[in-house]
Amino acid sequence: MEEYSFLKTGEELVSELNKNIHAHWEYIVRTGIFKNWVKNKKYYENNFYRQTQGTDILDSGEQGEMKAVAFNHFRNVCRHVINQLTAQVPAFKISAANTDVESRRASEIGDAIVNYYLKVKRLNKHMNRCAERGVVYGTGIVTGK
Repeated sequence: MEEYSFLKTGEELVSELNKNIHAHWEYIVRTGIFKNWVKNKKYYENNFYRQTQGTDILDSGEQGEMKAVAFNHFRNVCRHVINQLTAQVPAFKISAANTDVESRRASEIGDAIVNYYLKVKRLNKHMNRCAERGVVYGTGIVTGK
């Protein structure tokens, strides 16, 4: 049976975490997920042509007889999905399962904590950014510092 990683100390824990991170990174590269992330990022940021000329109109064709113009439909569709996802702010309401004084007081404290994170820490901004990354890359994660 494998030992629980977080029971390790110092160098052992860092070594174990590094090993897990590298294994996950190898999985992402091996399965093509990373290539898909890069492609989606380029399309989302309107950078699917190598813009060496610094213009949005590029010469194309064998002798430059045609012009190529990029219209970013991918970003447009993604932005519409993101707007639909983030238009309604979630209403977090903590309620007590029991009716005793201690449970009601705990639910009031929970409400205060949630409101603190929504107002002071601007959790909505982070959740909206997470939703955007989730639509573009397929995964969005909010972590605490």
